[in-house]
Amino acid sequence: MCKLYEEDQGFLGVSWSPGIPGYVMHVELYRWSVSEFKRYLEIFHTICDVLKSKGVTKLYGLCKTSKHAKFNAAFGFVESQTRVYDLEDGFEYIVMEYEL
Repeated sequence: MCKLYEEDQGFLGVSWSPGIPGYVMHVELYRWSVSEFKRYLEIFHTICDVLKSKGVTKLYGLCKTSKHAKFNAAFGFVESQTRVYDLEDGFEYIVMEYEL
């Protein structure tokens, strides 16, 4: 994973997933609050602008639970019909998509 923004409160990063294939967005907030979420949402949109200028057209989120999917949806991701099964951890992930 490549962390594109990192601080004490959390980070935003991307990784390439050959199983999708596509870029997977990683968002981690260690201290949740509405103000922190709004700040991270602004940072997320800035990152999206940069990725779009580099030719990326879609981001994905891989979610283990509906709670994780709801968090991704707060950033504008929508659930796709695709599922990804990870043989290592035995999870079938909900795949979320975000059009840039």
